[in-house]
Amino acid sequence: MKIKVLAFAHLREIFGAGEISLELKDGTNGEGLLDILEEKYPEMKKIRRFLKLSMNGAYIVPDTEIIDGSEVAVFPPVSGG
Repeated sequence: MKIKVLAFAHLREIFGAGEISLELKDGTNGEGLLDILEEKYPEMKKIRRFLKLSMNGAYIVPDTEIIDGSEVAVFPPVSGG
């Protein structure tokens, strides 16, 4: 299956782009997607536990199965006041 991954803030720098396309195996969940991204972008390792995911505009938990053709956004930790 093919998905689009959107990157925000510091993740844009890590990915080298604001969005990338990925091919995933059927049945891949959010945790599996993060595994793939970390393998491709090892710099993610230090912030991975803080990342949040959304699929097609709705936040998901790591065990949510990714749907073919989806747009998955990866949000890094945010700070501010």
